[in-house]
Amino acid sequence: MASAPGRPFLVPKPDPDAPAPTAELCAALLRRGHKYGVEVRVIRCHDCDTSPSAKLYVYDGLYKVDSITYGPGKSGHEVCKFKLVRIPGQAPLGSKIWRSARDLTNMLDSNIRPRGYVTRDLSKGKEVIRVPVFNNVDRDMSPLGFEYIARPDFPAPPVLPRTARRLKCCQYATASCGGTSSSGSCACVRKNGGGGPAYNADGTLVRGRPVVYECGAQCGCPASCSNRVTQRGMQHRLEWRRGSGQTDGGVRALDWIQPGAFVCEFSGDVVTVDDDSHHEGNAAGASTEWGGIVDPRKFRARWREWGDASAATLPDDAEEPPRFAHLAGPRPRYVLDVSRRRNFAPYISHSSAPNVFVQLVLRGDDNESYPRLMLFAMDTIPPLRELSIDYGIGP
Repeated sequence: MASAPGRPFLVPKPDPDAPAPTAELCAALLRRGHKYGVEVRVIRCHDCDTSPSAKLYVYDGLYKVDSITYGPGKSGHEVCKFKLVRIPGQAPLGSKIWRSARDLTNMLDSNIRPRGYVTRDLSKGKEVIRVPVFNNVDRDMSPLGFEYIARPDFPAPPVLPRTARRLKCCQYATASCGGTSSSGSCACVRKNGGGGPAYNADGTLVRGRPVVYECGAQCGCPASCSNRVTQRGMQHRLEWRRGSGQTDGGVRALDWIQPGAFVCEFSGDVVTVDDDSHHEGNAAGASTEWGGIVDPRKFRARWREWGDASAATLPDDAEEPPRFAHLAGPRPRYVLDVSRRRNFAPYISHSSAPNVFVQLVLRGDDNESYPRLMLFAMDTIPPLRELSIDYGIGP
């Protein structure tokens, strides 16, 4: 299995045709490493509930084969034993980080408040998963001083006749719209353009698009429909954190998050704007830079970097061209005021090399001037890693 320093958390895609390495082959390679001083990459397997395979393979760095001895093994038979010594100067041990994260989440799940944690749930039960708050720097309680709202309250879409509403989605009330067999009959999925459903079977985003159309409240499909990924809320543990060396708070992952997974939604009070010049003079950045305003139009289009966006503009045969073929997407006509009411998302730090990106999402008959700001993972996000997003700061 290939891996690289700096990206220690891996979920391999096994080759079904590749033969499994035998014990003899592994022993021969280790003997060769000992004889010629060849470094060995060590990868350990851990159980992981959020992995599609329920397994997580963690790269633990480069080791040297220090010695070879022979002696009785656990079975009583004579075995060959290899002593591996980790080469110094590497990144922290990935497995140690994983175990620390598991211990922490187990404590939080057991209603134990670890040292440095101000509260076990910033959302006060409004999120599917608790959002703890950590601060071991000072007594700053500002994250607890605002009203928490898990999602923005957008203007209601226009009311359509019952027959028109039913035709907006799948033909059968018990059908799921994400599968290949049903995607052709679902108008919501067809709005996403060519290339099939917006989400994979495991809920990860297939590719970035100008806008993702999900099924909505008036659609006939069930809540378990695979085209309703963001409507099921957070699926990964996150925390607001201000630790040593941090002047401002940030958001950190406590779970392993796979690439393309839904992370959270930006939330605040919706303020409608009628002209593009609104807040044009303000520098882009986090809510503190905008004076409590999050402008959807200032985020860089990082969705273009996730998957192959070209397929989102190519219609299937005998279908009408997608509505946003120029890759611009709907132009949001609102900003989020996060000065008094918000969730934890505005605390996510800025980076020119972010690990999450904004994907505009519309549901059913949502007003296209009010697409939702959904955050998805751009890369593998290991536990205890801070989230970052490109707010459009700088060139």
